[in-house]
Amino acid sequence: MPKTQPIVHIVALTGAAGSGKDSAACALASAGWRTVAYADAIRSEACKNWHIDERYFTTRHCKDEPFPTLSIDHSKNPDFIRWAMQTLRGSDESPSECISAPRSPRWVMQRWGDYKRRFNTYYWSDIVSRWIDYQIAYDNTNVVITDLRMPWEQTHLKAKLQTLERVGVNAKLTTIRIHRPGLQKTDDPHPTEQLIHSLKTLSTTTAP
Repeated sequence: MPKTQPIVHIVALTGAAGSGKDSAACALASAGWRTVAYADAIRSEACKNWHIDERYFTTRHCKDEPFPTLSIDHSKNPDFIRWAMQTLRGSDESPSECISAPRSPRWVMQRWGDYKRRFNTYYWSDIVSRWIDYQIAYDNTNVVITDLRMPWEQTHLKAKLQTLERVGVNAKLTTIRIHRPGLQKTDDPHPTEQLIHSLKTLSTTTAP
C-alpha cells in the first residue's frame, strides 16, 4: 500500500503581550513541536544592528526598559536612522532628544520590523515561510508560530497552505488566541499591539 502522506499541523498563537503565548509554545515544544517566532529574525537583525546582547530582548523585565545603548543614533545603519527620524517628526521630542533618547528592546523591535517591511510587507513572513519549508523537508510535521500579530501575517500563512497543497503537502492551519484574565490592556499604539485584536481565530485558550 502507498505510504500515507502525514498532515502538517501549523499552529499560530496570538494574544496580547504578557498573555502567555511563550508559555503555551513551551508546553507544545516539550511535546515535540517545533517553534518559531516572527520576532526571532527581527531580534537577530536588531542585535547585529545595535551590537547588543540578545538577552536584552529575551529577558522579560528588560523588554520595556529603555537603554541608552538602544538609542536611534546607536544604530549602525544610517538609512534606518534617517527613516526613524522621519517617522518621529512632529513628536514632542526635539530632534536632538529624539535621536539620543534611550529606547526599549520592544520599541527597537517594533521599529526595525516596520523599517524592513516598508518595501516588502511580507519580509518577515517570507522568513517564517522558509523555516516551515525546512521543517517539512526534515519530516517535522508539528510546527508552532508563537507570535502571530498582524493581519497580513495571517493572510500569508493561508496563502502558504495553498502553496503546500499545490505541491502535494496536506497542511492544516489553526490559529489560537491566548487570553490571560486580568491582563491590563496595553496603551501601546503600535500596530503590533493594536491589530492583534482583529485576527480571526479558531479558538481562545485561557492562560492560568
